[in-house]
Amino acid sequence: MILLRMAVFLVWITAVLMALVKTDRSVNVLFRFQAVGELAVAAVLALTVPYAWLWLTVVAVALIKVVIIPKILFSHDALVQQDYGVRSPFGMSGLLLVFLAVTVFALAFTRAVGIGDPVLAGTVLAALLVSLVHLSARYEVWSISRALLSLETICATGVLVVGWTLKEPADLAIDLVALFLAFTISWVASTLMRLKGSVDVRDMKELIG
Repeated sequence: MILLRMAVFLVWITAVLMALVKTDRSVNVLFRFQAVGELAVAAVLALTVPYAWLWLTVVAVALIKVVIIPKILFSHDALVQQDYGVRSPFGMSGLLLVFLAVTVFALAFTRAVGIGDPVLAGTVLAALLVSLVHLSARYEVWSISRALLSLETICATGVLVVGWTLKEPADLAIDLVALFLAFTISWVASTLMRLKGSVDVRDMKELIG
C-alpha cells in the first residue's frame, strides 16, 4: 500500500509541477515522470492482484507515454524549444494556493463519500482537479497540450486505483487514447506555429474558419 500511495503521489506532484514550469523541456521530463507514476501503479497492482493483463498496461505505458509521445510533441521545433513560458492569468503563488485548496477538497470529499481507499482516491481526484486548473491557467500551447495528456494519464491511473477489480483492461484502452491525443495535439500545435509563428494558444482563434 505504501508503494501504491507513493506512485499515486508522483502522479499528483507532477501534475502540479507541469502547471508551474516555464519550458517545454521541463514539462516533457515531468510528463515522463508522471507516466512512470501510472506505470508504477499498474506494476504494484500486477504483483498483488491476479490480473495478468495489468502487465500489458505496464508495457503500453512504457512504450507510448515514456518513449513515443515525448518524441512526437515538439521535439524538433526550435520555436518551442526557445520559448520561456510566462503567459498565464495567475501568478505562481496564486496557482499554488489553488492547488492546495483543490487537494484538500479532494481528500475531504473522498473520505466523506467513502470511495475506496480515501488517500489513493483523494490524491487521484486532486491530480485531476489540478490538471483541469492547468488547462485554464496557461496560454502556451506546449503547456496546455501536456495538461490534456496529463488529464488522460490521471484518468487511467484512477481506473487502476478505483476500478482495478474490473476484469477488462479499460485502463489500457484509455492509454491508447493518449497516443491519438498526442498525434492530434502535435498537428494542431504545429499548424499554429507554422501559420502564426506563435506558441500562444489564444492565437488559435484566428485560425478558426
